[in-house]
Amino acid sequence: MMLDQITNYLLVPGLGNSGPEHWQTYFQNSGDNFFRIEQQEWDAPTCKEWIETIDKKVLEFDLSTVVLIGHSLGCSSIAHWATKFKRKIKGALLVAPSDLEAPQYTFPATGFTPIPVDKIDFKTVVVASADDIWVSLDRAKFFADNWGSEFINMRQAGLTRNPTFSYLYSVRCRGQDAASKAPLERKYSRYGPFAKRLRGE
Repeated sequence: MMLDQITNYLLVPGLGNSGPEHWQTYFQNSGDNFFRIEQQEWDAPTCKEWIETIDKKVLEFDLSTVVLIGHSLGCSSIAHWATKFKRKIKGALLVAPSDLEAPQYTFPATGFTPIPVDKIDFKTVVVASADDIWVSLDRAKFFADNWGSEFINMRQAGLTRNPTFSYLYSVRCRGQDAASKAPLERKYSRYGPFAKRLRGE
């Protein structure tokens, strides 16, 4: 079915950017409507600069077509951006939102705390896993509840570099036929709930 407007996916990486084997890079390479938001400072970021860069990129598009895809510190950045600029976009996928208020988070990131807990005024989905050392499931659920997000528990997903996570999204983007994608989807059935959302079911 043809859509009147294509969705534009803007990737918001976390601290240090996302490397060539990171799932966000697989996302970016899955279609011409995927764009990485490039920050000037990846290793010692300031919140003000990051969210201003996000806003500048978002305004290049029709807001109704924009979906932000954040990972780690990128999720907190999206929450700060939403609170500051109050733009109404299509939605955001927030994967493994780092808990910057946890004692183990000692990276040089300025101005990102406290993490906003206001409701985000567009559709959001928070995805988290039990084996993420940077955010507990309880805290990820806390963020999701406060942001008004759907919450998806991927259990032991290893979300930072998980190739299955990337594959499932590439299936959604590239429109592979059911016969070719079914064997792998059966193999990775524990990822089913997230896969269904990516396929729009």
